[in-house]
Amino acid sequence: MSEFRIDQIKSQDASRGPDVAGITTFTGTSGIVMPSGGTYYGRYLTEDPFYDSMILGIPFNEPIKQVFFDYSKYAITMDPIGSINIDTGESKFYGSSATLDGNGDGVRTPLSGSSYSLGLGSFTAEAWIRCTDFSHANYFLVANTVDEVSNDGYGFTFGVTTTAGEFTVNVQRNNGSDLTRIFGTTSPGVKCTETFETDTWTHICFIFDATYGPQGEYRAYKNGKLIGKKDDSPRRNFGETRFYVGKTHNTTHNFEGQLQDVKLYRGAVKYPRDGFDVPGQMAR
Repeated sequence: MSEFRIDQIKSQDASRGPDVAGITTFTGTSGIVMPSGGTYYGRYLTEDPFYDSMILGIPFNEPIKQVFFDYSKYAITMDPIGSINIDTGESKFYGSSATLDGNGDGVRTPLSGSSYSLGLGSFTAEAWIRCTDFSHANYFLVANTVDEVSNDGYGFTFGVTTTAGEFTVNVQRNNGSDLTRIFGTTSPGVKCTETFETDTWTHICFIFDATYGPQGEYRAYKNGKLIGKKDDSPRRNFGETRFYVGKTHNTTHNFEGQLQDVKLYRGAVKYPRDGFDVPGQMAR
């Protein structure tokens, strides 16, 4: 397997993880700018043919609390919210994961700009999730920030909802109006053919394919299996936004459990329409 290797690693003290004081970025051998403090568990990324389209990529593999890096080409340090921490007792990969208690924990991108606009084109969002409680909605990726960005564009909420672990995606204006349900139990949302289980690591994926049909098609996947599709929703312009991971901007719907390898690709339909083999870890 070829790799995106990192050619410069900061000196590390095994007793405390990476030296995060004055974290800087540097360029690896493939020209990828990486946060140098975020390479404690792995010295390269596995190859991703869609890397140039990745605008968010968070492995949650850091060994220290509340320092979370984005491994996309933007190479940012995420802003922590609440008591989100690293859990070394539960993980899909790396021996650690992000753990959230459902009370407003999460991370977010720095205040947004055009770099985080999805526009009218295709995009792919995916993650490994392990929900521990379905008594409330568990949104783990949100592009909907009514208090911080232009109200002209649209955002989305993506996660697993309260009704027996139903896959759910909602689209609405950033000012909270014009709600369109894409997947879920409430009309006109499509009820997916499978639900999610608690305490189980599961790959979840949401794709908007702008090239399919006159309006484009939304698709839902569980562990690579197509479990829902919808091609009759109005096409929306996902404009300037700020991404939240693990919560909504107003702390009304919060994820409870563990997260790993949260990724978002702009302008890309990463997987075949009918299904795919689930990906391995994004970092090494």
